Parts: sequence; structure tokens; C-alpha cells
Amino acid sequence: MSDVIYKIQAPDGTILKIQGPSGATEADLQQAAEEHYSSIKKQAPAEPVKPLVQEPPQKVASPNPYANPDTVYDPVSGVPMDYGMGQRMGATLMSGSAGMLKPFAGAAQFLGINKPAETLEKVTNMGAQVGGTPAEVADIVGQVASPAPMKMFELAGKIPKFVPQIRGATSKIGSVLDKSVLAKSAAQGAGSAAFTPTSDTGDYADFLTKKAEQMGEGAVLGGVLGKAGQLVFDPKVSAEMKMLKDLGMKHFTPGQLAGQIPVVGGMIQKAEEALTSAPLLGSIIGHGQRIATEDFNRAMGNQVLKPLHETLPKSVSAGQDMINHLYSKINGAYKSLEPKISFGNFIDPKTNSTTINRMMDSSVNITKNLVPEAAQKVDDALKKTFFEPLLERYSLDGKQFRIAEMSLGEMAKTYISSADPIQRSQGFALREFQEALRNELTKQNPQVGKELREAHEAFKNYLRVEKAAALRGADEAVFSANQMRSAAESMAGRRATARGIGMSVPESQAAVSVMGKGLPDSGTAARLLTPAALGKMLGFGAAEAGGHFLTSGAPLVAAGAMYNKPAMRGLTALATERPAQMRAVAEPVRGGLSQLGGILAAKRERQEE
Repeated sequence: MSDVIYKIQAPDGTILKIQGPSGATEADLQQAAEEHYSSIKKQAPAEPVKPLVQEPPQKVASPNPYANPDTVYDPVSGVPMDYGMGQRMGATLMSGSAGMLKPFAGAAQFLGINKPAETLEKVTNMGAQVGGTPAEVADIVGQVASPAPMKMFELAGKIPKFVPQIRGATSKIGSVLDKSVLAKSAAQGAGSAAFTPTSDTGDYADFLTKKAEQMGEGAVLGGVLGKAGQLVFDPKVSAEMKMLKDLGMKHFTPGQLAGQIPVVGGMIQKAEEALTSAPLLGSIIGHGQRIATEDFNRAMGNQVLKPLHETLPKSVSAGQDMINHLYSKINGAYKSLEPKISFGNFIDPKTNSTTINRMMDSSVNITKNLVPEAAQKVDDALKKTFFEPLLERYSLDGKQFRIAEMSLGEMAKTYISSADPIQRSQGFALREFQEALRNELTKQNPQVGKELREAHEAFKNYLRVEKAAALRGADEAVFSANQMRSAAESMAGRRATARGIGMSVPESQAAVSVMGKGLPDSGTAARLLTPAALGKMLGFGAAEAGGHFLTSGAPLVAAGAMYNKPAMRGLTALATERPAQMRAVAEPVRGGLSQLGGILAAKRERQEE
């Protein structure tokens, strides 16, 4: 029996072609069709059930950090529909404009008017959602740039004119703010916090309490930021430090620089002084102090040469080398005038006294405080060197005068360099008479008055430097600030010293204020303290001493890096100098940072509410 093809309708309505034996009954065919259909259905993948409502695709993170957190997604492709650049820029500008209006709204809240603040807050929130961080920054920049705080301060400043009772108090406050950058910055920070709108619009008493807290924090943060801005852009140094800088000093130790910091500066400088007694570390710090002292010596030396329009060469070191150079330069200035000058027994029309009488009076004044032996030697020197030649001729030409006063000068120099205090007193007396001679010379030669005045000004400055270098304790003729002050004040007299107007008195007093009174040693002894010697002195062996030396290596390296000429010059420049361009913008930057501190303090308080 052969097979044939039968056409059977499946349950789902489709027509199936089934192969079967010829003569098969309809029941047989139907059973075969159902079995075939069931096998096909099992093999076919299940058809997904289509929902009646399509759900939106899963949200994915937007690659744009400034995008709206509630980003809208395309319902078909699922791609984030981000804001465009134009929308973000618009939102940023809108936030900045709102920020400029916020101080006005903050001021209105003190009158119980909260609607402007609420409206501006909604605007900036919307701007932040669209523009992101740039819009938030623009809001703060707008508040800092707003003219409102300045207008409020101006109005507040006019109140004392109409209320005499508070005029004195406001005047004192204004004086403090003018003198203190920190106080001024704190006041601006408190003001900015006061004008920053708050979201606390409930009870008015609570509002005032919260605002007082914001102003307190704003004063602290505004003061710190404002002072930091001033230090970076236009560091303020004390009048004493400025005077020394104007003299030409370029090297100060870290402690001397830190001494200019209010409150803590003095403690830091004292700590540096105390560390000079520490082995090894002390010698490094002392070396730095010595650099500053020698810089001061050279600065005073340049003051001597300033009337002669000269400066010390770099090759001339502080100490005896500098003293000799200054003496030579001043003598050279007088020598160049020899052909143009003369010295006679000149009668002063004001006092009707002669030159000889005036010089006699000078000799009496300079010897009256000397011991008899020293006074006699000075009188003999003056008689032989000056009075006898003048009385013999009643007139000296330039060369003859120079011989007389140079002889006195050389004797004075020899006596001053002596270790014997009596001989040093003789030398200072001869220098004083030499100064009186040169004063008289200037009066008698008005035709070269300018040149003589310049030479004599240099000579008078030199006398103070020479005396300081000759004082006991001056190491190799390098004098301390205190020795310079002692020399200047003794020559200026009590009245001039009390008024701070004597020659070299203000400069030397400033140096003592900044640098201290002591004179650091040259470091020779400290350099002999090897680890072995130090260990023996402290009671442990050479090997152990080396270990202790190594363990103290970090502070030694740090000190060595700071207490040397290049580092000290760099630190001095960093702490005291800025380009004119930076100084020009220092005040706006300081004020802006102070306001920023107040705004940030107020914002932080709001976030905590």
C-alpha cells in the first residue's frame, strides 16, 4: 500500500500537508494532524506578550556633569535629552543676575519682607538645575560684585552725622578699621553675611538670632580670607621693617620676618633666639642671623656713602674692610677740594667770635669728660697739629688744612681701634674736634658749599658707624643693631634721642626692633663641634654620637635650607615684596575675599537648617 499526501486543517486554521497510507480514515488523519501540530508548537519560540501600555526605558547616567538631575529621556531611543550650551549659559547669567540682587533682598528681610528673597531663591535653584556648578558659582560671584553692601555701608556711615551720641564711637571704630586689615576684613565678612538672604522666614526673633550667628561666622571667615588675600597680594610690613628695607637690607631670618605677624610673631622670634643655644642647630641659625647683621652693616655703610652718590662694592665685606673703605672714600672727597678751599681766623658776624675762639671752646668741651691723662694727651695733639700752625699763619690753604685735620684723623683712628678704653675715649674726642673743624670749613667756603656739605654729611654718618664698630663686643668690627643704636644715641644726645631724630637713631632703633639686641658669633667655635666631640660632651661614645647626629638630621637639613643667603633673600622677598600690578589689585581682592567669607558662612548656616 503506497503513501499519499492529505490536506488537513489545523486547530489554528492553517492547512497542513500530512503524508499517510492510502485509505486512511478521517479519524486517523485528524489524530496525526494533532500530533504534528503539537510537535511544531513545542519547537517554536514563545511569542512575547505585548503590554497594553509601553513603559519608558530605564534611565541611564548622563555623561554631562552639568545636566539636570531629572534628565528627560527619549521614549523611543532611550537617549538622554540633555540641556544645550545656550540653555546652560542662559541659566548661568540668570543666576549671576539674581546673585547681584540678593543683598538687597537680604536687607529687606530685616524689615520683615521675605518675598524678594524667596523669589530669587527659586530663580537660582532653577538656574542650578539647568546650568549646574557654573550657575552656582555665578550666583556667589554676583553677590560679591553687588553694589548693595557698599551702598548700605555708605548709608550707615552717614548715621553719626544725625546722631551725635554715637559719633565718637563710630569714629574710634573707623580708626581701628583703617589701621587693621584683619578688623576691616572681619567687618566686611560680617556685613556680607548680614545681607545674604536666609530661608528662615518664621519667627522674627529666630531670624535675628540666626542672622547674628551668621554674622559672627562671617566675621571670622571673612577676616581670615581677607587677611590671606592681603598677605598674598600686598603684604604689610611694620614701619621698622619698611625702614630697614628702604635702607637696602635684603636678608632677614625666618624668625625676624615672622616677628611682623600680629600676636604670634613675637613668640616665633623668641623661639628662634632660644634655638641658637642648641648644639649644631644653633650654629646654623646663628649663621643666618650673622648674615642679616652683616647686611645691616652694609646698609649703614651705604648710608655713609649716600651723600657722595656712591655705594659699597660687592667685594667689600662687613667689618674692618668696610670701615677702611668708608674712611678712604671720605678722605678722597675732602682731598678733591684741596685746591678750592682755605681756612682762616674768620669772625662770625652773629656772635662776633673768631675761629680760634670757637675752636678753643670746642677743645674744652671735648676734653672735660676725659680722665686727666687722656685730656692732656688730646690737648697736646690739638695744640701741635692744629693750633700752632694756625696761630703761626692765621690762615691755612687747602693743603695745609688737610695735613692738620688728616693728622688728627689718623690719630683718632689709631686710638679708636685700641682695646684700651681710655685710648678709645681719646680717639672719639679727636674725632669730635675733627667734626668741628670740618663744620667751620663749610662755613668759610660757601663757593664749594654743596661739595663740602656732601662730604661732611658722609663724615658725620661715618662717625656713628665707626663708633659702633669700635664698641666692646663688636666681632671683627661687625656691629650689632644695639651697638649701632648705642653709638647713634650717644652722639645725638638725650633730647634728639627722645624725639627719635638724631642721625642714624631711627634706623638703629628700627633694627633693634626687628633684629634684636644680640650679635651672633661668627660660628667658628660651633663648627668645631663634631659628632664625636659633641658625644663626649654629652656623655656618650663617638659611634652613639654619630647616631644622635643622624637622628637630628631632618631639623638640621631644614635649618640649613632656610638659613643661608639665597634662601633668606627669597623668603624676605616673598614676605615683603610684590610687583606693582599685584599691589594695585590687592584691595579689591582682599575686599572680595572678605565678602566671600561672609556669604559662605551664611550659606553653610542655611544648609544646616
